[in-house]
Amino acid sequence: MFSFFDVTEVKFRIVLYPLEVGGNNLGKGQGSFKSSKGAGKIRLKCDTSVSDINVPPELADDPAKKETFLQSRFSLAFRFFVASDLRCRGPVRNDFTKVSTAGLPKEIEDWNFLKHVERGNLMVGVEAIGGVQEELPAEWEQISTDGVPVG
Repeated sequence: MFSFFDVTEVKFRIVLYPLEVGGNNLGKGQGSFKSSKGAGKIRLKCDTSVSDINVPPELADDPAKKETFLQSRFSLAFRFFVASDLRCRGPVRNDFTKVSTAGLPKEIEDWNFLKHVERGNLMVGVEAIGGVQEELPAEWEQISTDGVPVG
């Protein structure tokens, strides 16, 4: 688990899921990276509940200030990369107070992890911008699976 920025009380983790192959007879959690030939998806999961955060007393009785405080800790724009191909995919904006796990849009969420394995290792990363921001940096334009800007 890890934290972003100086907000150490909110913990995140990167989770890899294999692509589902074979048909509709697989239940949740029944896929494998072996059966998907190394193909999968990346998700960012927040392991901290809103109730675990100590809201300063001066904000606790003001709903708008409390929400802004929590969003500053749980709202992120993020994008993923794999080490052998440092072109990021994303960005995705998510308020982790509402949805605890988020990933890329369907059209760019599938990765061929097998082609990125180097000496038996796969390095996956996430880059994030925290808080509530209207504008993202220009270099954060959305990138498709083939590395071409979307939009």
